[in-house]
Amino acid sequence: MLISNNIFYPGKVNYNTFNIDFDKLFVAQEDELNEDLVQVEYKGNYILDIGWYPEGDVNGRIIIQLIRNSEWDNPIVKEKCLDKESFFESINRIMSIIESITESEDECHQE
Repeated sequence: MLISNNIFYPGKVNYNTFNIDFDKLFVAQEDELNEDLVQVEYKGNYILDIGWYPEGDVNGRIIIQLIRNSEWDNPIVKEKCLDKESFFESINRIMSIIESITESEDECHQE
């Protein structure tokens, strides 16, 4: 399942190699289970990062993180997903957070 870059608008997609099919067993997709699946930059020094952890481990899971100022050890949001429904719920929730944060930062800069 490829993910369209459009769902990450208005971010700048650095890479998108997401090709995990939730309808197939993960064991049949070991080559797709990578830490570096999707990375998107947003204004305000935010990064949305999606990866499979531990890499290549069929017992792992997708982790979606929202990072600011390259503070990888202290993500603003970190969600774990194993199925299509929770994956897209997490994406939507994090996209709402990004929108809310960047809008409020824009308002602060206008004052």
